[in-house]
Amino acid sequence: MSKFKGSNSDRSAMNAFYRRVKYSALAFDQLSDMLDSSVFDFNFSHNCLYAKVDIKYRPIIPNELLLKSYGFGRKGETNTTTFPIIGDKVTNVMNVIQNNIMMGNINNPDSFLQMLTPVGSYVSPISQYKKYLNTMIEAFHETRALKNKNRITNFDNYLLHFYRYFESVSESFPCTLSGWYMSSKSSLLNTGMFVDLLPISFSEDAQKEIIVGSSDLSFYVNLLQQNGLLISRNSPNLVGLDIGSSITQKALQQYQIYSIDQMFRDYYIETSSLDLELLMNALVEGYNKMFEISPDYETKHFGKNNKIIINIKQKEIVNSIKDISIYIKYYINIRNIEQGKYLNKTEIDALGRVINFLQKDLDSNAIMRYINDELAKSNPNKIGSFSWFASLTED
Repeated sequence: MSKFKGSNSDRSAMNAFYRRVKYSALAFDQLSDMLDSSVFDFNFSHNCLYAKVDIKYRPIIPNELLLKSYGFGRKGETNTTTFPIIGDKVTNVMNVIQNNIMMGNINNPDSFLQMLTPVGSYVSPISQYKKYLNTMIEAFHETRALKNKNRITNFDNYLLHFYRYFESVSESFPCTLSGWYMSSKSSLLNTGMFVDLLPISFSEDAQKEIIVGSSDLSFYVNLLQQNGLLISRNSPNLVGLDIGSSITQKALQQYQIYSIDQMFRDYYIETSSLDLELLMNALVEGYNKMFEISPDYETKHFGKNNKIIINIKQKEIVNSIKDISIYIKYYINIRNIEQGKYLNKTEIDALGRVINFLQKDLDSNAIMRYINDELAKSNPNKIGSFSWFASLTED
């Protein structure tokens, strides 16, 4: 009989809540305090942004050119893509486990250690985001755009209607890469710092008992700790790099990385540098799809004898945007909404004027970084953040 019964299929919200609390409190209770320090709750507050933001709170995604593929299994048939720093550590963990199995130190045929094989690793955040954004734009078409197709005569009209639609759904649906990546819609696997070692469900606590209920759990977590790895409290099949451990700091030097800040700078790309281009390209594509459905619009005016004259005109055709910088103000407003409307209209206008001035001397990446740094000032200490919770315990 399962000790933990938390499941997304539970119809009772109260039962689901208490079952999740029970799992969170008791799942790793067999571990010593020292080992428990390597069990990390990536769902708590800003922990969900682990490896998704740098030390300056800027959202970052992996530079895919620096990722490496690893082959696991007897014939190397299981491919895992991740950064070398974690790929090498997972390889070492797997080798130690296999050696212990061969030596008979792990002899329970039902132990989860006998089944460990990477089943998931890096998933491209850009690919996932593009699919998400296309779905969002399709929903915009179905719920708003097609109903106003006679009013949307050009791309700027289209952008205005999309903005109003976004305002109405923004609490649940971000629309920039940065907004999406910092939401619960992205995954730890998007960071390049995690590997999934067993095909068990995040939502079914009973399936996790194969790990948390095993007599081999302490051995396993100790092995992870010795290699500078963390295990996810809510998804014990996930392991990730313990960025703050002294073991990791030392190991990084083998890759010519001498600080966490350098690791983020060398291995990652700021999402702000991609935000506007990805968003506007998707909106151009969305507009053109709508153009195919509804290429014309009607205009009406009174003629002689007060008769209504209807003219059919073709909507504006947009093949591409030659200069996306003209939409920076549009971007600022969208990111401000995603950040909780930190700036009021007067402050947004002031920021726009500063950007117009800075564009003379700074490149587009620096401009986008500046915008997001200004908007992010509200985040680290807002109610509900990790810093906010920590401040409650201070004297």
